[in-house]
Amino acid sequence: MKYFSFLLISFIFFNCNEKKIKEDSINKTTIDTIVVIKDSIVDVIHCLGPERKPNDPYYFMEVDSPPKFKSTPKNISISEERKFFQEKIRNIILDNFVTSQGHLGLSGIQKILTQFEIDSLGNIVNIQIRAPHTAFEKETKRVIELLPKFIPAKHNGKTVSTLYNLPITFKVED
Repeated sequence: MKYFSFLLISFIFFNCNEKKIKEDSINKTTIDTIVVIKDSIVDVIHCLGPERKPNDPYYFMEVDSPPKFKSTPKNISISEERKFFQEKIRNIILDNFVTSQGHLGLSGIQKILTQFEIDSLGNIVNIQIRAPHTAFEKETKRVIELLPKFIPAKHNGKTVSTLYNLPITFKVED
């Protein structure tokens, strides 16, 4: 009989573009920016990915206000909202993901890569999953579909779609 140890890790993956701006024009509240000061010019690396088309979704860490669960506490910072969102998703996955899918011929550390979009209405759409076995793809989809309707993200004062990347890692043990 195989026993499964389960570990969920939530990372956000995105590309970074670099541009130079004057020091006095830095938005000091931007948390997704790395600033390096050289003389009077500042190198700013914005993690915004390639050129954006008008209806392209934003990355989770890129939006001004992330998507929220209806139970998200009021009067918390944006970084606390992001942390709350990630912890809540982590708990839903841990509580509902069934790792015992029968004998699948797998052993050791297994990783499932999941990406989904939270659209501008708060619905989960465009679920993409890559898993070591189709049984885990089906289980991942089942659990992602358990997530509730969200309060959608906002960026520049507009409601926007958001991409969320969710790797799920677990270990198959004898």
